[in-house]
Amino acid sequence: MQEPEIKVLERVVRALPEHPTICEIGLARGETAAGIHELLGGRCTYYGIDKLLLDDARANMPWAARLWELDSILAHPEVPELDLLIIDGCHCESHVLLDFLHYGPKLRRGGYVFFHDLQREPQSQGMVGCPLAMDDQVGVYQALGKLQLLDGGLRGWRLLELMFDGLGAAVLQRLVT
Repeated sequence: MQEPEIKVLERVVRALPEHPTICEIGLARGETAAGIHELLGGRCTYYGIDKLLLDDARANMPWAARLWELDSILAHPEVPELDLLIIDGCHCESHVLLDFLHYGPKLRRGGYVFFHDLQREPQSQGMVGCPLAMDDQVGVYQALGKLQLLDGGLRGWRLLELMFDGLGAAVLQRLVT
């Protein structure tokens, strides 16, 4: 994650209720989780999901409530109600759609979803392990468009932030449960 997205995510984390429940899809090396944990003084319950869970992520997250090394689509029944959902796993349109559709309903009223890595134009070629991700960041943007999250068309959600600096990010808040 680059500085522009970090600043946005920090603002969201600071707005969370006391001792929030967080789920991050796509952990990489666990640096985002470690930063959030530190920012909250360890007062959070954290769930992490990654199809290719790296040893670095395990090392950076010994305090995590639960880590799943599997496709996010398979873990969703086990995840409880959330205050923050971070979608940063496979960036193909299909996976982003499924992640939001499976995990979005788990957000409490007032909860946030943070989408990472979105651009309107192609930036890179493919995501390891997903043949559908011909361009990862464009897939995230396309999924948000299909879900009508960019134009306020999906009832019950408010777009709070849409940025294309750095690797790009979007933040939405759940208005109803």
